[in-house]
Amino acid sequence: MAALNKVTAAYSQGQIKNRAYGALTAIGLGYMAVSIKSNLSAGGARQWEEMEYTDKFARAFDQSGLLALYSDLLYTSMNTSMALGRGNYMEGFIEPKFPQEEDYLDAFTGLAGAGPSIAADLTIKPIEDFMNGNAGEGMKTFVRSLPFMRVWLWKGDMNAITLGMSRTF
Repeated sequence: MAALNKVTAAYSQGQIKNRAYGALTAIGLGYMAVSIKSNLSAGGARQWEEMEYTDKFARAFDQSGLLALYSDLLYTSMNTSMALGRGNYMEGFIEPKFPQEEDYLDAFTGLAGAGPSIAADLTIKPIEDFMNGNAGEGMKTFVRSLPFMRVWLWKGDMNAITLGMSRTF
């Protein structure tokens, strides 16, 4: 929503002097942002190099903020479709940002927002793992979903601790 208010509003109010250069600059900066994010993540540089040009352009367009709400709706609808077992309807043209298996709970929480999603991560998924006899994986999921567990300062330590928990139980 912030990109929609800032970038798209600048176009509609005439603040951009040359709209073509403004769009190219925004897409170029979006491309640079996605490239840097990919290089900082584990295995992301290889993933970025193997990505199709259409996916690179779609991600750059998404990060540019030119039509932020609509590109987010596209990616959300692709993940929801895959979570409902319908597959990627953009197959062969644009790949989803994240892999998604068929899971009706993920489909619901993806549309419902952050509140139901964190509630499902803290309750339903760990309980499901416990009930299936996979207590270590349930503990790992629960602890990693707690607030402040993914802060970059101690993320590595938390991952090591929860990995140990999953192997112990």
